[in-house]
Amino acid sequence: MSKKDFLVTHFNLPDNFSNDIRDLRHFLSTAVKANARTLRPLIFDDGKFHYPEEAYNLYKLLFPSKVDSFLNDKNIENLIIIPDGKMATVPFEVFLTEEYKKVEDNKKFSELPYLLNKYNISYNYSATLFNNKKSKELSVNDLIAFAPVFNDEKTSGTTKTTRSILSLSKDKTKTRSFLFDGRYVNPLPGTEVEVDSIFNLYKKNGKKAMIKTHLHANENFVKSGELVKYKIIHFATHGFVNEEKPKFSGILFSQDTTVNTDNIYLEYSSKQQNEGILYQSEIYNLEFNAELVVLSACETGLGKITKSEGVIGLTRALLYAGSKNIIVSLWQVSDDGTKELMIKFYENLLKNEKEKFSIHLRKAKNVLIKDGKYAHPYFWSPFILIGE
Repeated sequence: MSKKDFLVTHFNLPDNFSNDIRDLRHFLSTAVKANARTLRPLIFDDGKFHYPEEAYNLYKLLFPSKVDSFLNDKNIENLIIIPDGKMATVPFEVFLTEEYKKVEDNKKFSELPYLLNKYNISYNYSATLFNNKKSKELSVNDLIAFAPVFNDEKTSGTTKTTRSILSLSKDKTKTRSFLFDGRYVNPLPGTEVEVDSIFNLYKKNGKKAMIKTHLHANENFVKSGELVKYKIIHFATHGFVNEEKPKFSGILFSQDTTVNTDNIYLEYSSKQQNEGILYQSEIYNLEFNAELVVLSACETGLGKITKSEGVIGLTRALLYAGSKNIIVSLWQVSDDGTKELMIKFYENLLKNEKEKFSIHLRKAKNVLIKDGKYAHPYFWSPFILIGE
């Protein structure tokens, strides 16, 4: 796009547009049952939602023929999307560029003409954030990755504050299924395999990398100021978003149950102790110099939607702290599917570090689609790139 080479077009959205976006998101985010991990039928019980038809209709609406022709004529390869309102809750990659017959099983999802097949796609949540990125000198170290795992009593036991916040989340927050059960955080065994695999890839390629797992994946280290030294920061853990009060959104780290954190979440102050939750409001006080921050956690791309500034959530806080690009998720994600996606992403990245992150993410998603096992958009589409 240049001063002489652009297209501006206007069109009216139908009255049922918000409902269509809501139905698409519901289909994408609930297609796999949390317990059995079995696919639900493509058509809902009410018989009104048919994914191939609806995904194609939304594509025709948001990419009218004038826009589609312009993109094709200019041989556009990269799309930067600044979505408005509820459009920020669905990935555009799942739109279908052609009409397609009814899909009956997961394997057939590998054959669909996704928008992902045509473009490298990234997002921003406001034009202001897109233009106001800070330029700093490159960090010394290549990558640091965190995975609390939560598979033993030392790391899965929760503080009183964590229990309070996660109990509230049942009613007021968008939280991963079975994230919190009584006094323990649900384990994520796939995250340890994920960060170990990423670390080994980096070491194999002669890169400077570090991983922090179990008790070492703690909030104290995140706040120590050390993260400014890393080009890529990877968090593989639980995340939760509070849409009503975004400052109470957070990322979970290993839990120090010896900390007395009574009423700590009620008021923020400089004396606040570290109880194992990195809140959105705390991220604003951190300093990153990262080319990329990856939140390999649930629904980390969501937040409160405002008309003027887009989605206010963990992503905005990370951008403010100095992250140039962020990979986040739009719904509750599969532990195994996410592990596979992230490993493929870093494999692609290390093969050609000069390519855009959106290219590496697109290639990783295509691997999952072609494999068949994770071809359903539930697995590969929730992770989006914000930046570039």
